[in-house]
Amino acid sequence: HCHAAAVRVLVETLGRDAAGAPAKGGWTPAHFACGAEGDATDVVAYLASMERGSINTPDKQGRTPAHIAARRGNVKSLQVLLRSIGGDAALVVDSQGATIVHAAAYGGHTEAVRAAVACCGVRCLAVRDNDGRLALDSARRRGHEGTVEWMLAAAPGLADAAAPPPGDTAPLGKYRVSNVEAKRWQRAAFLKAAAESVQAAVSSPSAAAAPPVVLLLDDASLPDEPGQEGGRSCAGDILRLGVAPPPVTLVIPNPCAAARAAIAADCGSAPNVDLRASLSGPVVAALAGTASVAAVWLDYCDSLDHGTNRDDVRALFTAGVLRRDTPSTVALTFSWRGAADAKHGPPKDGRAYLAAFRRRLTAFVAACATDGGAAVEEVTPFTQQGQLFFGVFRCRPLGIAVG
Repeated sequence: HCHAAAVRVLVETLGRDAAGAPAKGGWTPAHFACGAEGDATDVVAYLASMERGSINTPDKQGRTPAHIAARRGNVKSLQVLLRSIGGDAALVVDSQGATIVHAAAYGGHTEAVRAAVACCGVRCLAVRDNDGRLALDSARRRGHEGTVEWMLAAAPGLADAAAPPPGDTAPLGKYRVSNVEAKRWQRAAFLKAAAESVQAAVSSPSAAAAPPVVLLLDDASLPDEPGQEGGRSCAGDILRLGVAPPPVTLVIPNPCAAARAAIAADCGSAPNVDLRASLSGPVVAALAGTASVAAVWLDYCDSLDHGTNRDDVRALFTAGVLRRDTPSTVALTFSWRGAADAKHGPPKDGRAYLAAFRRRLTAFVAACATDGGAAVEEVTPFTQQGQLFFGVFRCRPLGIAVG
C-alpha cells in the first residue's frame, strides 16, 4: 500500500531527486505506486507534480509506470500519468515492443484501454509489438471478449487487420511461440483460404458429379489445447463458418481421442464428416482420379528430407486428387529437423539454415505442382513457428484463369 503523506515527507527530507530515484531493476517510486494493490492515485499525482519531465522513465525492460498501471488495471493512476505526460505516452513501447494498450489488453482491463484511446486516439490500437501482434490480438489470446468487443467498436477496421504469422526469429532451440498459439493462427489462415476454394467448388458445374472434399490430415484435426476433451476442432470451425455445406465431405483420417471428442462436440453425428481409420497415403490413393479435394491441410510432415513425406506431398498434386475445374487450397506443415540435423547436430548458422530451408520448401511445392500440371501461388508464405514451417498455397490447374 502507498501513503501519500509518507512519500511527501521522504521527498521533502531526502530532496526532490528521491521522487525519481530508481531501485534495482530500474523501478522508480512511480512504478511501485502504479503497481500497488490499493488506490495510490494521490501518490502518483504527487510524484507527477514533482517529476513532470521524468515521471514516465522506463525500467530496465523498457516498461514505464504507465505500462505498470495499465497492466494492473489501475485506471485512475493511468489517467493521472496520461494527463501529466500527454498522449504520446500511449505510444511508448517496452523492450518487447508493447504499448500500454498491449499491457491493458493482456490483462483484460477495458477501462484502461479506453483511457489510453481517449488520450491518444485510436491510432494507439494499430501499434504492433515485436511479434507483430496488435493489442486486439493480446486480448483475444487471453480470452478477454469484452475488451475485444470494445476495441472493435472503437476501431472497426481492426477486424480486417489479422495478426501476421507468429514467426519465431529466436536462435534454434529457443522458441517464443507456443504450439497452441501457432496452431490457432495456422487454423485461421487455413480456414480463410479453404473457404474461398470450397465455395468455388460448391458453385461449380461439376459439384454434383464430384462433391468437394476437405482433407484434414493428422494434427490438423486437433482441438485448440492438446489433450483437451471437447475443445474446438478444425472440422467444427469449418461447419460453423458455413465453409462446408452439404454435399461437402470432411475427411479426417485416424483422429486421436482428443480430436474425436472435439469433433463429436462440434459436429455431433454430422453425416458429412468422415473419420477414416487410415493414414494419409491410403486416403490419397483412395481418392486418386476423383478430382474432388478443394482444400487439404497436411500437418504431419516430419521433414522435407523424409522420403515418405515427399512422396505424400507429391501425390497430392500428381494423383488427380485436387480439383481440375476450380483452384484448390493446400496447406502444409513441415519440420526443419531432418536426417542431416540428427546426424550432424544443429547448424552453426541457424538463421541462414532456416532461410535456406524456407526456399527449399517453396521450390519443392512449386515443382510438385508442375509435375501435376498445375501452378501454385502463395497465400501464406512458409513461416517459421518454433521447429515448424507452415505455408498455404492456392493450386490452380493450368488453363484455369486466376481469380
